[in-house]
Amino acid sequence: MKKGFNMDLSKERYKLSYYNVLHEIGDITYMWNTYANSLLALDESGQKYIQSFSGIDDNSDEFKMLKENGFVVNERVNEFARISSEEKQALFSCDGGDMSVTIAPGMGCNYECSYCFQTALSKSKGLKDMTPEIANEVAAYVCKMLKERNKKRLRVTWFGGEPLLYIDIIEIISNKIFAYVHEHNIDYSAIVITNGRLLDENAIAKLVGLGVKRVQITIDGLCDVYCSSKNASPEDFRCVINNIRSAADKFTLTIRMNISGNDAKEAIAVTNFLSSECNVLDKVVLYFAFVRDHTLETEKQAQAYIDYVRNYFLWVEHMIERCGMSDATKYFYRPERRATHCGIIGVGNACIDSAGNLYRCHHGFGDTSRIIGDIWNGKYFDNAYLEYYSAIDAKKEEKCSQCKYLPIHMSGCVEHYLIGYSGFDCETYQKLQFNLKLLTGGCNAFKKHVESESVSDEINKSTI
Repeated sequence: MKKGFNMDLSKERYKLSYYNVLHEIGDITYMWNTYANSLLALDESGQKYIQSFSGIDDNSDEFKMLKENGFVVNERVNEFARISSEEKQALFSCDGGDMSVTIAPGMGCNYECSYCFQTALSKSKGLKDMTPEIANEVAAYVCKMLKERNKKRLRVTWFGGEPLLYIDIIEIISNKIFAYVHEHNIDYSAIVITNGRLLDENAIAKLVGLGVKRVQITIDGLCDVYCSSKNASPEDFRCVINNIRSAADKFTLTIRMNISGNDAKEAIAVTNFLSSECNVLDKVVLYFAFVRDHTLETEKQAQAYIDYVRNYFLWVEHMIERCGMSDATKYFYRPERRATHCGIIGVGNACIDSAGNLYRCHHGFGDTSRIIGDIWNGKYFDNAYLEYYSAIDAKKEEKCSQCKYLPIHMSGCVEHYLIGYSGFDCETYQKLQFNLKLLTGGCNAFKKHVESESVSDEINKSTI
């Protein structure tokens, strides 16, 4: 049977994947294919096989393993074009599958976090809170999208500001959507991104009834740091901690640590507090986030990211010492192959503000130049709509087309690119991703290695 353009299978030619990344730690060489997300520890014979790869199927176990795990591909495959094609398919496919909707019922907040853009936008742009009338029309628009695009799953993100200030609006929208998804057998779940201050017992009960499965709460440090960062009071801090205790058994709860200065000592202190004082560490997903300062010059932004990665691995070391390797890895970000950097900008998804305007990204809320439509007229298909998709290709061509880590980062946040933010240091990012892959990627040889060596010493040698 004909296969491709070659009738003679013995003449099929192969090549090592462009997206193979090699890295040495100690006397072990690791190879990670960032497209297939396969990880391999190479012994001496494996290294020699790779170095002398002939480009043919020699019927060896080595070739079979490499091909099955994406380390070798047919020589006719244009791997960059394949990635770009799959990205466009993910962005522009509308039929079936998931639909994600981010809704901001208002941009007001009970805090004034030093790093947050939402409250400043609310004040400067004069954004108004969503009315019950608009809430009903938002729900109608979401149901219309589900019907037109034949979606089978709906994921809603409640965003702000502080969305729990508007829990009555959330209830109006949720109840109307509930009626539709139940009638049409559509799977539904929701996440609330909140500072946690208003997540009391009554709010928890109401959110559970409204189909909220996940909650993300930001913690900026222990009490003194927390209060300074959020312009809050010690009583606010105590209430949030009590609310975390109550919510941990009701939701998949993510604690995002937004630490000023990306300080490992404070992140470790918060981690220990959540364990010893709250007894919730085993019940939550803990995330030590990078806090960006968009006001810094590009060079200082990059240095801030380098400093964050250094601090992040100090926290990683603490988690491994505290929990052991196997338990600690559940707290670490796992690098994965991405079809596109951010699924929300896909044409089948939506971001809706309190006035019923549509955006490609929730970071645009409040900026009229970012509006791409509204819930009454749909998309405008104007420059604001099209620039996201032209920017995706522009950034890849400008900087990322030759990057072996492209399948993992997919050129980064388009919104950041459009506003001129370039706060990542690429070399540091790549080292971070490789080390996280080694820690979480399931390579037994590496796990044996790090359990018998100092994890921090080995990681710091290659990362810092």
